[in-house]
Amino acid sequence: MTRYHVLDKEDQHSRDIGARGQLVLLVFFGNELVGVIEYVTPRRKESYVEDFEQFQNLLEDTCLKATYIGKMIKVEYDGHTIKFGLPLSASLTDLLEEVTKRFTYLRDTRFRVEHEGSMGIYFPISSDEALQECMNDSSFQGVNYIKMHVTLEDTVLGPV
Repeated sequence: MTRYHVLDKEDQHSRDIGARGQLVLLVFFGNELVGVIEYVTPRRKESYVEDFEQFQNLLEDTCLKATYIGKMIKVEYDGHTIKFGLPLSASLTDLLEEVTKRFTYLRDTRFRVEHEGSMGIYFPISSDEALQECMNDSSFQGVNYIKMHVTLEDTVLGPV
């Protein structure tokens, strides 16, 4: 009998998966966890959104519901770090809501979220497309979490 173990919910690519891809779905009956679907592909894919939607469609007529664990996001601001899961289908609005939910004092402040690339260079996440590219790159590289940080935007009063 073969057993597959997902190390924890933050690990989308367990140690034994190698260069293959992995999608892990939690399956619920109501609010009760009843199982886990582990879908392994021969190679890592840039996105698993289509695969996730296929699983959702298969479960549509049942009382079961699958949720994707998504990517673990780590955001740093003002010496503090927050962590939260974000589905691969998330939008920029979803990301900003999660950030302001945890850093409540940013709600009335102009800020931007930047992604730390593999070379330590920061890239702004200013659109849904930029967020999707960031998430796809991290999935393709097999990264367990995405490092981001918040930068306050300078507001210019009066004419420039």
